[in-house]
Amino acid sequence: MWFIWFMLVVYILLTAYTLWRSIHYIRRLSTKHDYKLICIIYGLLFIGCCSTILLGGLLPYGAARIAIHKFSNYWLGFYVYIVFFTLVADVLSLIVKLAYRGSSKYKKDISVIARFTSIAVFALSISFTAYGLIHADNIFTSLYDLEVDKEAGSIDELDIVLIADLHLGYSIDADMLTQMVERVNDCNPDIILVAGDIIDNEYEAMSDPDHIASILSSMKSKYGTYAVYGNHDVAEALIGGFSITPEEQALRDPRVEAFMSKAGFTMLEDDSVLIDDKFYIVGRLDGEKAGDGTNNRLETKELLAGLDKSRPVFLLSHEPDELAENAAAGVDMQLSGHTHAGQFFPLTVTSPLVWENSWGYLKVGNMHSLVTSGVGVYGPDMRVMTDSEIMHITVHFTR
Repeated sequence: MWFIWFMLVVYILLTAYTLWRSIHYIRRLSTKHDYKLICIIYGLLFIGCCSTILLGGLLPYGAARIAIHKFSNYWLGFYVYIVFFTLVADVLSLIVKLAYRGSSKYKKDISVIARFTSIAVFALSISFTAYGLIHADNIFTSLYDLEVDKEAGSIDELDIVLIADLHLGYSIDADMLTQMVERVNDCNPDIILVAGDIIDNEYEAMSDPDHIASILSSMKSKYGTYAVYGNHDVAEALIGGFSITPEEQALRDPRVEAFMSKAGFTMLEDDSVLIDDKFYIVGRLDGEKAGDGTNNRLETKELLAGLDKSRPVFLLSHEPDELAENAAAGVDMQLSGHTHAGQFFPLTVTSPLVWENSWGYLKVGNMHSLVTSGVGVYGPDMRVMTDSEIMHITVHFTR
């Protein structure tokens, strides 16, 4: 719980700093007569919008909480960028001031630079946010062509569609879900795999679960749809994307399991299934939140014990973790999500520092690791320098 309090203090400090600097920017751009009123109005709006991040997690369940939470996801995108560009602008301004010290043109040039900086901070924050909001609504299909050096019965190849991170409720609506289903069906897959975070924590945030389940059930494939749960497929309250629910209370809503059944998903919870006597799909519980108030899950080598490893083994795991261990256990292909590929700049820069494979393809030993950036979004409802995607993977087998 200390981490939540720490992040709350950081959030308050960043908010105060950014508001203070924003008022300076407004003062630079306004006349002497109108800047005070503009600053008061801006300050009240800024504080009000910042408070929605807290209210969205603290209010009782209901329409007001859902509406405020959805708004806060849009606001959070702008907030991230105005904080980021404010910090960048202040660092650059300090460098310029130090470089200009002693120059006869110091006061005049610094004044021009200050006005330009003020315009740039607001313009860049608005532009990046607007682009991110629009871009997040477009789903792209990534193509991969790989080989597994094993026999798979009578088939020479397998078409897999990998989807993940739908975050149903606050992120993805029926229109975007329909777009996703159309793209999936266009791939004419043999099997559909869903790598977790199907729900965005709160079942109530889905406006019409039966309709959404109906849309998902319209995905077509030869062998069906198999899925695992992710760390957000449990019921917990969030503030700014951080859970304020004790780990032991992070339980899966029973309605979620019924929803998955209506959607036509076969859920694998530390379990494996032999498909048509040809290949295995192994599904792991999430390593952070197993859905029963713990982070307990079986080791991959335990899940694979007793399987005929002469057949192809596909591991479905929400997080792209334990790659070397899974390869050593005999997995031929690990399919994951979770990372969102960073989702938006500047997190796109830091994500590869956290994950061995933060997005795309990586060969680990004899195992193929594939990580999709996901369909939906988490927190800020935007994507910058990443795409909402499904993966179409064609696997060739040797015979």
